[in-house]
Amino acid sequence: MTPLVKKLSQYIFFLSVIIHFGACPEEDAHCRLTLEPPIFNGTYGSEEEEVFNLFKPHSDVPLPLAIVIHQGAFITGSKDDLLLRKMSDDLARCGVAAAPINYRLLTPNNLGNGAVRTVQAVGDVFEGENTIRKEYYHAIQDVRAAIRHFRKNAVSYNIDPNQIYLIGYSTGAMLALHAAFVDDYEAQNIYFGKVIVENQGNLDARGDAKNSDVSATVKGVLSINGAVFDPNFITDQDTTPLLLAYGTNDKMILPGRGKPFEKYIKDTKVDLPSFLFEMGITEKKDRRNTESKTYNGVKLSVLIPNEVPALLRNIFTSELHGSKIIYDLRKGKRTKTFIVEGGGHNFLLDEDGMTTKDYAKLHNEIIKFINPLTPTSPRRVRH
Repeated sequence: MTPLVKKLSQYIFFLSVIIHFGACPEEDAHCRLTLEPPIFNGTYGSEEEEVFNLFKPHSDVPLPLAIVIHQGAFITGSKDDLLLRKMSDDLARCGVAAAPINYRLLTPNNLGNGAVRTVQAVGDVFEGENTIRKEYYHAIQDVRAAIRHFRKNAVSYNIDPNQIYLIGYSTGAMLALHAAFVDDYEAQNIYFGKVIVENQGNLDARGDAKNSDVSATVKGVLSINGAVFDPNFITDQDTTPLLLAYGTNDKMILPGRGKPFEKYIKDTKVDLPSFLFEMGITEKKDRRNTESKTYNGVKLSVLIPNEVPALLRNIFTSELHGSKIIYDLRKGKRTKTFIVEGGGHNFLLDEDGMTTKDYAKLHNEIIKFINPLTPTSPRRVRH
């Protein structure tokens, strides 16, 4: 593919996002900013997965940046997810640069076991909680590597290095919370263990700014249906602002305490399209929309529907602590909530793949969450 054809295909795909989802939900003039040409597949490290896209408006001054982290239960998902592309575009039109990123996923290939062709074999290889914690640690390293990359190269990207935020959806929200609040001592001695940390390096051992004096701190974190393995590292002494968005009827990652997916599998007659839609992996709840989704080279649509939930239930064997518990631990200090009464895990899309009213409301809450914390104003960016 020639560079010109590649560029045209990127713009066509980008246009399809706007056509599919519609215009920006915010009617404020500040949210109709003219965008620069997007950056696709920029790199923040040497791993194949350490790549990003970047959306931002024309601006004469440095912009705040939101690093957007995708969902997918650590086995699938991408920075090119249509919903996250829509979210990034909307943020950029409101004066916030947005960078959806990829990160290393939980795959047998990461473990050196070669290609896997059946769900049963996948389950045999993963061996439960120890494996996911190691690969989860990899993903946290990647998120922090992305933060340091943008801070190190802030001038070339025209972003404010002191105004970097994390926005995560589902497992992406879990990564955002851990990347922002866990330090090296806690990683080694409490959460991941000495063996994992010594073998994989410290939290800042990845990326093109690894083990440098470039900080991986962030200005704020937005968690959409997120959770943490162990909540004890989050206290009311933390000063990083936090916005917790969740649906009260989320059966995938409970707002309280519980094993992920267990309630959904127990209460729901599982079919693959519904399961993948509820997880946010597909944009529409139909069989055709699952055809393009693969796991380790295998189409998810050819797997027996009940096997995928069972696989996930076997991988995620520990209880998680959701948004309600995190809010209580913070005692409400520098913590806001966006609660969708009756909302499920995927309250941002309807079954036809269109963004919901709750998406528009959350978008506006994100802008309000970021704007009071950043010096950027409508007068400093060009329409």
